[in-house]
Amino acid sequence: MVMDSNPHRITDRMLHQVARWRAQQDRRAIFLECYAMMTANMLDGVEAGRFLDREWVTRLLHHFADYYFIALDRYEAADPQTPAVWQEAFAQSRKRKLFSLQDLFLGINAHINFDELVRKVVNEIGYDNSEKGFDGNSCGVLVAI
Repeated sequence: MVMDSNPHRITDRMLHQVARWRAQQDRRAIFLECYAMMTANMLDGVEAGRFLDREWVTRLLHHFADYYFIALDRYEAADPQTPAVWQEAFAQSRKRKLFSLQDLFLGINAHINFDELVRKVVNEIGYDNSEKGFDGNSCGVLVAI
């Protein structure tokens, strides 16, 4: 992955999609707006020097955003390769029968509750060996809300 000279381009893309969905009263905007806010806060932390490995954190944020948009594109194209958890999260949000918090938690669960996905992303950004200080192949993944 080539790093973007404007790391906030990912949040710009998220917020553009949120605006489109808000105009259509599409409840998928609930998760994405929260995700955009969290990503912007992390990028602000990177810029402020709050992370020891700024480049790694930035790559991680971009990789996770890529996975989100790939899942969205697949869902909207009715691609059978859309991860089942995203199919469910998107479908439930579009039915408009859930509380806003349920829509948010479905998106959070679909996005971060994947041990394999986390390990894959960590490996892809270069932390695939304990000699490098961290190994995505053997790391434990804990998700807490």
